[in-house]
Amino acid sequence: MKQVKNFPVCSETESGKFIWNDDDPVNGINVPVWKQLEYDIDCGEDEECDSYCRNSYNAEFINGKLGKKCYAYNVINNINNNLIYMI
Repeated sequence: MKQVKNFPVCSETESGKFIWNDDDPVNGINVPVWKQLEYDIDCGEDEECDSYCRNSYNAEFINGKLGKKCYAYNVINNINNNLIYMI
């Protein structure tokens, strides 16, 4: 594997929370690979709410302790020329 140069040491390599193999790279940048989107919604029955989430947000409906919510995710699809493309 080609080593990344001119980047800082990744903070996670020094945190002790993760296991790094001896030959794993330790330099790089922090790029989140996904982002959670949360929408509070006002709807009636669970079936109606589920349909609303899917059609309005392309999301999943959760009827939880904190209220009715839609959850969707943006996920990295491509990194090109210093730009990150989310789907």
